[in-house]
Amino acid sequence: MAAIGTVYQIVDTAEMAGQKVLNVYFYKVTSSVLGADASDVTAAFIDQMLPLIVDCQCDDLVHTSIIATNLFDEADRNEALISVPGTNGTASMGTFEAFGYRLSGDNAAVRGGSKRYASVSEGSVEDGVVTETTTLGFLTDLGIQLSAAMLWGTLDGGTLAPVIVKRILDAGHYRLPTTTGEAVLSNVIDAIFSPLVTSQTSRKVGRGE
Repeated sequence: MAAIGTVYQIVDTAEMAGQKVLNVYFYKVTSSVLGADASDVTAAFIDQMLPLIVDCQCDDLVHTSIIATNLFDEADRNEALISVPGTNGTASMGTFEAFGYRLSGDNAAVRGGSKRYASVSEGSVEDGVVTETTTLGFLTDLGIQLSAAMLWGTLDGGTLAPVIVKRILDAGHYRLPTTTGEAVLSNVIDAIFSPLVTSQTSRKVGRGE
């Protein structure tokens, strides 16, 4: 059973136009249940977060893998191989165009985070601004969940709270904490959606994976 205060990293991998598209999340165990581990974390994400994400994306993007890893115990790791496409059947913009959120936390010692979601429907955007009502509704629902706890474990008896994790400068490189004692966290209290579509240079042709 993962102890209260344990932090899990969740890596959501998708593919679009031959490129890998990643999003990384962190959740802190705020209540647990007997036997709960990384496999319950991946199940919670697939059940509670993924449906809201794919509602905002076109079907040319397919989620292929969800990996949950306990930052304080790497043996507590689980990968769920999936094939879940976006639900919008219309044409999408380029892989480098994305819906963007800014994550606000409650700890001033930790910088705010961000999330970007590729596979933006061409029909949802006008002059670079998301205007289509249905998509805006989906994005609002996703934003609410980005700052909300997930239920996990047997009969959904535990809770996982979204957090931002401060990286540690170690020998000139930044790394994630590996113990509870060195972890500095900020609880996500809001996910603010920007109606302006963002452009990610790393995903432009010739730059992505």
